[in-house]
Amino acid sequence: MKSTFYPVNKPKISYQDIFKLAKTARKQYVSGDGLVVEEFEEDFSNYIGRKYGIAVSNGTAALQIAFECLELKKGDEVILPSFAIISCLAPILKLGLKPIFIDSDSKNWNMNVLDAVNAINIKTKAILIVHTYGLCVNLKPLLEVCESKGIFIIEDAAEVHGARYDDKLAGSFGDISTFSFYANKIVTTGEGGMILTDNKKIAAKARSLRNLAFNPEKRFYHTELAGNFRLSSLQAALGVTQITNIENFLKKRKEIFHMYYTKLSKYTNLQFQPEKDFLTENVYWVVGIKFLNKKIRNEIAKRLTANGVQTRPFFYPLDKQPLLSQYGIKPKTKSPNSLELYNCGLYLPTGNGYALREIDKISNILENILEHN
Repeated sequence: MKSTFYPVNKPKISYQDIFKLAKTARKQYVSGDGLVVEEFEEDFSNYIGRKYGIAVSNGTAALQIAFECLELKKGDEVILPSFAIISCLAPILKLGLKPIFIDSDSKNWNMNVLDAVNAINIKTKAILIVHTYGLCVNLKPLLEVCESKGIFIIEDAAEVHGARYDDKLAGSFGDISTFSFYANKIVTTGEGGMILTDNKKIAAKARSLRNLAFNPEKRFYHTELAGNFRLSSLQAALGVTQITNIENFLKKRKEIFHMYYTKLSKYTNLQFQPEKDFLTENVYWVVGIKFLNKKIRNEIAKRLTANGVQTRPFFYPLDKQPLLSQYGIKPKTKSPNSLELYNCGLYLPTGNGYALREIDKISNILENILEHN
């Protein structure tokens, strides 16, 4: 008999989602030019509280276009966290900008805000704020200094759909915010992303850059190069209905966390990301846990796999990525906290599609492993 397998993510696709997809397909809206794409952009930007939304093919494309919209010059410095996915670094390197890496705070796992503020100098032109695993960065100090010095802020809210900071939704801060709607995100379109801004000029630039920079008056006459980063109508249709269920999704994520926490918090050899921090509450894109050392983490992950429970390691620090040498970049600062998170952390199965009874079973499996470790 085949044993039960618990994937690291299980999305929820409802009958409402399927009906919207079918209705869109029957209308033959399948490309990235359909009215449902505009509907998704409007619904999501209204939800977050931004004037303009530009749907794109994925979160990586959203970041790439966001940086291109700022029209920074080669050699300009961009501050970003060392503990983040490679998508955050890629556009900086591609555009010839200089990354300045900031280590994580050991308690909340987000970028150390004080270190980021202290890293600002005359060469700093932008800061990429990345909210990690469901918990928002403490934004106030960064917003204040960037406004006073004219420094751009890109807010990557891919991992914090529906999270609030100081009673405002994540993604409503800074000059540009970006989102991912990958399959494991709180709101999903399978693949997909979104750029949000209140700046009309930036919005127009982003729309051009996602669609081959077509000239509206002479369609095949180009004055600049751009990629094809359109979101399909079918993906947008899924996004439209997913947004309507976001509060239920957020409730489910917290229930999943609390089930894990209730069973596992008694073990002193592991640490959860905080439930609250500064002016924000965790929405738990993932439930991450950090063990005392790499050896313990590896053994736990191995035994979970043997019991049909899939896990993922944490991000490998960006300042230690071997590809940096290809761009002549040798980071001067160290990121010991980010490296410790990578070495000692993993995240557990979660997702809107999981039943709490399944999470209970996964918790019991891990509890049994910890008891005999």
